[in-house]
Amino acid sequence: MGRSTEVLTPPPSEGTLEFLCSGCGACCVWAGRLKDMPQNPQTGACIHLTSDMKCSIYDTRPDICRIDKMYEINSGSIDGIEMSRKEFYKLNTMACHRMIDEEGMDERWKIKIGDYDKE
Repeated sequence: MGRSTEVLTPPPSEGTLEFLCSGCGACCVWAGRLKDMPQNPQTGACIHLTSDMKCSIYDTRPDICRIDKMYEINSGSIDGIEMSRKEFYKLNTMACHRMIDEEGMDERWKIKIGDYDKE
């Protein structure tokens, strides 16, 4: 049930681009605040987040927890603004940074945005 980067078959123009995840669990803490996610009544986090900050249902987690799937579901757009997979990943990584900051987590959990530009 460990974390890994998600890899779906990207469009040929974007090669083998992957969403980079540090496995910090901040998104799982925030997911518990979504109305359709089961919430741990003691922590407020997603009920599937374990005490060691791992997802207990990682392999079968819902689509909202899968960045690649959300890109496909939203047809490469957010609020009607179309973007490349790389732009979508960068935007989601910036959201990760905000969650990490809000949770008071160590900076080492942050993926560098520039890592998406490396070949």
